[in-house]
Amino acid sequence: MYKYNKNKSLKDCIEEKKRILYLYPMRKERRRSNFDINISFLRKYNLENELGLEEVIIREIAHKFTLWEKHFVLSLNLGYEEFREKVIWLDYDEILELYIEATAHPSVKPFWQSKNNYSFFMNKILPQINNLI
Repeated sequence: MYKYNKNKSLKDCIEEKKRILYLYPMRKERRRSNFDINISFLRKYNLENELGLEEVIIREIAHKFTLWEKHFVLSLNLGYEEFREKVIWLDYDEILELYIEATAHPSVKPFWQSKNNYSFFMNKILPQINNLI
């Protein structure tokens, strides 16, 4: 993940390593928890899209989304496979992207999302997430 570059200063190398560790938190366990995966994705998305959300908000989004996963997706017999086939054809990353966009820009529909998927998310999934806590 991190390679030494002789053209960079030591300070630049240290800063880059800190940024990488911030985006991809390391854990001793082989499998990371859903929360860790979600927060890592949200941090990266926030940074890449320059949303400027604070860490507290990102942690809250990850926490609520993880609770929603547990109650509405992982509780199904086949888990995510059943949710995707019977509820909506969206991947987790798309749902997380919609959720962080709805938090950062609540009145703006992301241009990359279809009208039906966005409407379903705003009318069904977002209220479920918001009603958990």
